[in-house]
Amino acid sequence: MVKEESKQEPQSRERLRAFREGKGDCYAILQLTPEAEKQGLLFLSSASLLFHKQKPQFANYHCVYNGQLIIQGLQRIDVLNTLYRQFNIFVPGDFHGHILSVSDIILLKLHGEITCWYIDPHGYALLTDFLPAIY
Repeated sequence: MVKEESKQEPQSRERLRAFREGKGDCYAILQLTPEAEKQGLLFLSSASLLFHKQKPQFANYHCVYNGQLIIQGLQRIDVLNTLYRQFNIFVPGDFHGHILSVSDIILLKLHGEITCWYIDPHGYALLTDFLPAIY
């Protein structure tokens, strides 16, 4: 198991680099690391985190997938919902994370602007200070 986790880190960094440097609209899917899951952070809503005076920490996540977007005038919420459906119903064959669920994060780059979205039980919470200055 340790061997597999150590392989994940370079892949995660490469996916984040591709997202950051990608041209056009794109996305990245972040899921909790196994260590963070053991800390009881898996499936916690943003309200539960807030109640416990916590917030999602970039260091607790790894990037499990990234890709280009073809949005053609879609609103941001429609893009998020489309990605949620895609990674729950029409899962790409090369996706090796778990289906999207509460506590996962979607990074969106739309028209050059990067936003971070925490998946909640009934929607998404915008994370305004999730990404470190240099990630």
